[in-house]
Amino acid sequence: MASATRISPDSPPPEEGGSQLTKGELTIKRAEMHIRILKAELTFLKETGSLAPNFHGMLASLMSTASPSTVIDDNKPDPTTFLETEVLEQPQLYTAAREYLGPDGSHLFVRSGDQVVLSAIRGDEFLGYNTRNNLAGRIPRGVLLKAKSEAGIIIPTVCRAAQSHKTRTLGDVSWKPGDNLRVYQWLDKYKTKGIALNMATKEIGTFDASAGSLKVLD
Repeated sequence: MASATRISPDSPPPEEGGSQLTKGELTIKRAEMHIRILKAELTFLKETGSLAPNFHGMLASLMSTASPSTVIDDNKPDPTTFLETEVLEQPQLYTAAREYLGPDGSHLFVRSGDQVVLSAIRGDEFLGYNTRNNLAGRIPRGVLLKAKSEAGIIIPTVCRAAQSHKTRTLGDVSWKPGDNLRVYQWLDKYKTKGIALNMATKEIGTFDASAGSLKVLD
């Protein structure tokens, strides 16, 4: 009786037809698997607003490793910083034409079909928030299509900051006393949580501030 072939755990798995993968081919397949897992985990973190601030540098380092000829400078200013931001007086509703994860936590994560409320335009990017998960950020124009209906658009509430507020996670918006903010949606009845655009910094994000931090202007 023929004995069963013993396979080492480190041996590459056999392919159909009995042939085995080379070490290089096996490494590529493992890398592809880990990348798919990483994408799924990053998607979950962005979906829940839990992406840590240090992830941007880690991902930049990862991409630099994958492309040795490309040098990524984490200290290089974001080119969009120097572009003028046009804040829309009336928010507009757009639909995501495809999924978009974005390179870092300042970008808005959307799935195909998500509804995005557009609040401002900066160069080739939109600033807005996803109505499905109430996350805010930047997103390329090419990802979104104008919605057929404007139903559900809320007129923003203009507020003035009475106290300073610092960001706690990526995707938050901060402010200093005296800054004016356009609050697009309140996320609690006490009006301490919401989605807003800081008119001084032209940045959009969510916030969870202490009571009395914002004063509604008439």
